[in-house]
Amino acid sequence: MRYLIADQVGRLAQLSPDDLVNKMLPPDNTHNFEEQRSWRESLYRLIQIVNTSGLSDLWLIAEYSLIGTHRIDAIICGFSRLFGRPLALIVESKQWNKIGDGDAQHADQVKMNFANEYRMHPVAQMFQYEHQLEANHSVVKAGNIQLAVLAFMHNLPESQKPKLFTDEYRAFAQYAHLVFVKDDEARLTHYLGSLFKKCSGEQTAKQFLAGHYELSRADFFGITKILQRKDNAVILADQIEVSLS
Repeated sequence: MRYLIADQVGRLAQLSPDDLVNKMLPPDNTHNFEEQRSWRESLYRLIQIVNTSGLSDLWLIAEYSLIGTHRIDAIICGFSRLFGRPLALIVESKQWNKIGDGDAQHADQVKMNFANEYRMHPVAQMFQYEHQLEANHSVVKAGNIQLAVLAFMHNLPESQKPKLFTDEYRAFAQYAHLVFVKDDEARLTHYLGSLFKKCSGEQTAKQFLAGHYELSRADFFGITKILQRKDNAVILADQIEVSLS
């Protein structure tokens, strides 16, 4: 699978925000301003927090591509402090600084501070990525790498966080401790320390990247039915890519 960068956190922490962006941009690809701003702000800050948490030997994979257009913002690789097993932490990063008022269209969609704009709830998104890897990533599926998840929303004030877990979002309240917002660096540092051993994450990162993404028989059965027009369904971007392959 594709990714833009995989390296030791301590080495990445020595880069400036602009150098980090330049290191990530491949010569044969372009990424929009919003993505580059995320790397300069969210990703850069995440790297600094992990580094100053005494976990500089962990490895970080950025912009890991799943099937289709889905990409995981960051995956932090190391070994579990509790079990000693290889551990990969999925980080869903958001630039949000305010959540809009009013009812969402769906329970997993959050209204932005713009008219009629909705985006996937960060908790729903991070678990969606976890489930995709558990079902389709060869190494994770085999049980060789344990997964963990969190959402990093460094621009969102603490006063806005309750909006993510009330009303139609009550089902996500049990995962509020996995969402880290503005001025949450101390709590995030403590959480990272509870997850990871202080040792190199290179082996886990290379093991993860050596895995391949494989669809299950059920996935192929569903895609085949769509391609044969047996179901009235829209072919999603990831299904289009699989059919072309």
